[in-house]
Amino acid sequence: MCLISARYMMVIYLLVICSILVISFIGVVNHPNLALDYVEVNESKKAARCILAIESIIIVLLIVLDVCRLCVCYMSASIILCALLLGLAKIIKQEVKFENE
Repeated sequence: MCLISARYMMVIYLLVICSILVISFIGVVNHPNLALDYVEVNESKKAARCILAIESIIIVLLIVLDVCRLCVCYMSASIILCALLLGLAKIIKQEVKFENE
């Protein structure tokens, strides 16, 4: 039995929606250790957005099927954490810029 309140779930849903927007906008951060070229960065952005779409669809299906809220919270936490880490990498400027940007 899951004892997570509906109010808490609404906060989680709002955070997930914001995180989906952040990940969709940023896509990927080219870390100096990766040293991706322009084509690889674009392919990584496509892959990140595709995986995000699949995860979002799974979360929506779990909500519709009324699966235990704890499972939905764990999956939502992974998306929220990913968005936070991408945002943090952008804020501390931990990325390689290309010459034409």
